[in-house]
Amino acid sequence: MFEWTGRRSFAIYLLQYTTIALVAPFIYDMVLGGGVAALAAPLRLMWWIVMVVGAWALALAVASVVDTTVVRATQAVFGRAVAVVQGRRTRR
Repeated sequence: MFEWTGRRSFAIYLLQYTTIALVAPFIYDMVLGGGVAALAAPLRLMWWIVMVVGAWALALAVASVVDTTVVRATQAVFGRAVAVVQGRRTRR
């Protein structure tokens, strides 16, 4: 998993950050109705850990799907286009 994570493009990291930034407020505000501050400290800590792990897992899943479908396909098309252009340059 670490090897796969290390090979991702910067755009995927930005997508993962955006996913976390969207999920965290949803969990805090929508799921608990904004009542996180009213919970006891150990429950707030537990809820924060659940939110972080859940948001990270969702972000990793979204990034995995986008990376394997959209980004790889786009990079393959771009690679073929570059190969065609470079092939034309060497023939002249």
